[in-house]
Amino acid sequence: MSNLTLGKRLTLGFGIVIAIIVSLGVVSVTSMNTAEENARKLSEEYVPEVAIASEIERNFAKTRINVAKFIYTEDENDLKSAKEFFKNVQDAMQKIRELFGKYPELVVLGKLIDPMVQKVNEYEKDVYAINDLFRKKDMVRERLDKNADIFMKEIGVLKESQEGQF
Repeated sequence: MSNLTLGKRLTLGFGIVIAIIVSLGVVSVTSMNTAEENARKLSEEYVPEVAIASEIERNFAKTRINVAKFIYTEDENDLKSAKEFFKNVQDAMQKIRELFGKYPELVVLGKLIDPMVQKVNEYEKDVYAINDLFRKKDMVRERLDKNADIFMKEIGVLKESQEGQF
C-alpha cells in the first residue's frame, strides 16, 4: 500500500466507504421489506383474527348472560336477546372461516374453528331444549290448574251435599 499515490489511496478509501454505504443500503432495504411484510401480516391476518375472536367472545358472553336471565325469569325477551347474540356469534364464526380460508397459515385458528362451532351449536341446541321444557312445564301447569279448579268445585259440591245431610 506504500507504493500507492495519495490520489489512489483516497480513491480506494472512498470506494470502501461507498461499498459500505451500498451494503448498508441493501441491508436496510431488505430489513424494511421484511418489516413491511410483517406489518402487512399483522394488519391483515393477526389483528382481524384477534378482533373477530374478541367479537365472538363478547357476543357469546352476552348470549350466556341472556340465557341465564331467561332460565331464572322465563322472560321471552331474554331468549329473544340470546337468539340475537347467537346470530352475532354465528356471523363472527363465518368471518373466522373466511379469514382462515384466505390465510391458511393461521394454523392455530384453523384447529379451533370446528370444535368451537360444535360447542356453540351444542350450547344453542341445549338452550332451545330448555325453552321446550319450559313450554311443556307451562302446559302441565295449565292442566294442573284446570284439574285443581275442577277438584275444588267437586269438593265444594261434596261439602254442600254432606252439610245438607246433617
